[in-house]
Amino acid sequence: MPAAKSKNIPVIKFGLSNKLSIEPEVSFYFGNETVVINQYITLPRYSGEISTEKKYFGLMNTMIRTPVSLYFGNIDINAGYNFNFPRIPGSNIQPEKTSFLNISVGYVFGF
Repeated sequence: MPAAKSKNIPVIKFGLSNKLSIEPEVSFYFGNETVVINQYITLPRYSGEISTEKKYFGLMNTMIRTPVSLYFGNIDINAGYNFNFPRIPGSNIQPEKTSFLNISVGYVFGF
């Protein structure tokens, strides 16, 4: 269940529909996670496996994007950097943060 907020900030406008803009975005991803813990125990009158199931709901990932977009006629060129801050609900373990660069080029065919 993502929740996102973005803003289109024009840097330069030239012509009727040509522009360079920054479009930062912050996204929050919420979800469920079920953790099953299996324990093998040995007692004087019982030995066997006990399963414990716990369900957690919470923030699973936060993503920050910083794309720059150039709109020139029918061509769109986007480049940006993404930062991911993953979490595990109900746990003290912190997964490694990740980041990556993205580039895309698009063309709109006019009919």
